[in-house]
Amino acid sequence: MFATWADAAKAVAVAAAVNLIVILLVGARDGLLVMDTVAARSGFRRGEPPEHAKDLWFSIVGQRGEDGRKRRRATLFALAVAAIAQAISFDGYMAGGLVFGLWFLFDVGTRAFDKFMFGLAEDAIKSTSDMSIWQELAPILAYVLKSSNTNPLQGRWRPLGVTAGVISVGLALVGWVAVVSAFGATFNDVTEVLRHLVGTDSRLLLGGAGAAAILLARVPVDLARRYALAHPARARSYEIVYLRSFQDDRLSIRARGDSRGIVDRLTLRHRHGYEQLLVASMQYFGPVVAIGEPGKRLPPTGAFRLYYSDDEWQNAVTRMLRSASYIVLSLGETPSVGWEIIKLREMHLLDRTLFLVPPVRGDARRKRLGLLADQLGIESALLQPPGPGVEYVGVMFEQDRPVPIASAAFDYASYYAAILEAGFPHFNRADDVADVIPIQANAASLPDFARLTLAALQLAATRRDGWPLNTFQILCALVDTDVAGPWQRALMKATQFATDNYRLHLDRPADIAGDWAGVPVTAHAAAAFRVAAEVTQTHNLGRVPPEALVLGLVADPTSAASHALLDKSQLSHGEVVDLIRRELLDVSGDGSSG
Repeated sequence: MFATWADAAKAVAVAAAVNLIVILLVGARDGLLVMDTVAARSGFRRGEPPEHAKDLWFSIVGQRGEDGRKRRRATLFALAVAAIAQAISFDGYMAGGLVFGLWFLFDVGTRAFDKFMFGLAEDAIKSTSDMSIWQELAPILAYVLKSSNTNPLQGRWRPLGVTAGVISVGLALVGWVAVVSAFGATFNDVTEVLRHLVGTDSRLLLGGAGAAAILLARVPVDLARRYALAHPARARSYEIVYLRSFQDDRLSIRARGDSRGIVDRLTLRHRHGYEQLLVASMQYFGPVVAIGEPGKRLPPTGAFRLYYSDDEWQNAVTRMLRSASYIVLSLGETPSVGWEIIKLREMHLLDRTLFLVPPVRGDARRKRLGLLADQLGIESALLQPPGPGVEYVGVMFEQDRPVPIASAAFDYASYYAAILEAGFPHFNRADDVADVIPIQANAASLPDFARLTLAALQLAATRRDGWPLNTFQILCALVDTDVAGPWQRALMKATQFATDNYRLHLDRPADIAGDWAGVPVTAHAAAAFRVAAEVTQTHNLGRVPPEALVLGLVADPTSAASHALLDKSQLSHGEVVDLIRRELLDVSGDGSSG
C-alpha cells in the first residue's frame, strides 16, 4: 500500500491531524463548552427539569456514548485492515480498494444491525415458533435491505445517486492521495492524478489542490439529493409533514450518528443542515414532505418538497395535515408558522405534533417558545426552561397537556431522542387496532346493513373527496340520514357538532385499509364495520341498524368519530359508549330503525 511502514504511519498521522483540526474548528463555531463535553460523557448536568417536563437526558447521553463507541470501532477496524494490507505488500490500488471496501461494508453492516434492532423494537419484523430459519430470515432481510424512507436517491433516481456517489468518492480519494503525498508519504504504484494536473512538485500547491478536491467531492452527491428532493413522486404517501419558516432552511448543526454517510466521512463533514438531521432521525418512520420555498428549485437536503403558489399553500398544508400520522413543526417567528400552529389547534392535531426549538441563540429560543404559548393559549411559564443547565428542545402534547422535552444542549442526540419519543406512538396505533379486529372489509365479510344504515354509507361515500372513507364522515352521514333515530339522544347528551364540517376529524392513519362496495375505507372504519356486525349478531338485531354502526364507530377511542364526540364533551369515552349502548338495547332488531 505504502512504500514503507514509516510512510503508512505518516499518512495516518496526517489524516488524524487534519480531522482533529476540523473538529476543533467546528467545536469553536458551536461554542462548545468543557462542561458540555463532561456532561456528554458522564451524564452530569448543572440543573434538573421540572416535573411537568419529559426528561430525556439519560437516553441522550446513552445515544452520544453509543455513537462514540461506533466511531472508535470503525476507526480501529479501518486501521487493522490497513495494517494487514500493508503487511501483505499489496500494490496501492488493490490495498486501497480492500481497505475502502471493507470499511464501507463495516459501515453498512453497522447500519443494518441498527435497523434490525429498531425493527424488533417497533414489531416490524414478525416471527413465530413454527417458522423455519429461512422463513425467519426472509422478512429480516427484506426489512434491513429496504431503502431508507427518507433517501431521495431511490427508484427512478437510483442511477443518478450511484453516479453521483462514485464521482464523490473518487474525488475524495484523489484528494486524500494528494494531501498525504504533500506531507511526504509515498504510495506503491499509485498514480497521483492531482500532481500531474497541477504540473508541479510544490507540496503547498499539491496539498491545496488535494484539500480542494476533498471539499469539491461533497458537491455531486449534494446536488443529486437536492434535485431528487425537488422532484418527488406525486402519488407517494407522506405520513410525516415537516413545517417550518423558510428562514430556518439555512440553519446547521454538528452532525454525528446515522446522519453521516461515507462521503461525509471522507470529506470530513461534521456539520449538516438542521433539517437534514431532523429528517435523518425520522428515517425509520416514513418519508417526510414539506412545502418548498417559491422560486428556490434546489432545496436543502432534508424533506421532499412540494411547490405551491402564495394563494395555494395554505390549502395544500391543510390537505397534507389531514393524511399525516406525525407532524414536526420547527418553531419560528414568521406569520406563516403562526398560521400553521393555529391550524394544528383547529384541526385537533396537537397530540400528534412535535414542536421543535431550532438551534438559534438563547433569546430567540425563548421568544419562539413564548409565541407558541400565546398562539395555543398556554401559560407561558410552562414552556420556559427553569434555569441554567436545562433546555427545552421541543414540546409534545399528551392528552391535550403540553409536555416540554428537556435536555442540556441543542445537539444531534437531543433532537434524535425527541423525535423518537414523540413519533413512536403514531406508528404503532394501526397495528394495535389490527391485533384486536381484522381491518380488511371485503365483499365476503361485509355485514348486511339496514336500509337507513346503507343510505348513510352511500351519502358518506359522496363526501369523501377522494380520501378513504373515515369514521367521522360516516358518523355525520348517519346523523343526517337517521334524523329521528332514538340513538341521537345519546349523542346530544355527549356533545354537539356540525355535520356539514365532516372534514374536521380524520382517522389516523388515513391510509386505505379495506373497502366497502368498492369505496376505500380507513383501518378504523373497517374495524367499525366488524364491531357493528358482532354487536348486531349478539343482540339479534337482524340487519345492522344505525345505532350498531355508531357504536362500532366510537368503540375505539382513537377513531375520528370518538375524537369528535369527546372534543368538547364533559363525558369520558367509556360514558359515551355506555350511553349509545343503552339506546341500542332499546331498539328492536326488525330493521325498522334503519
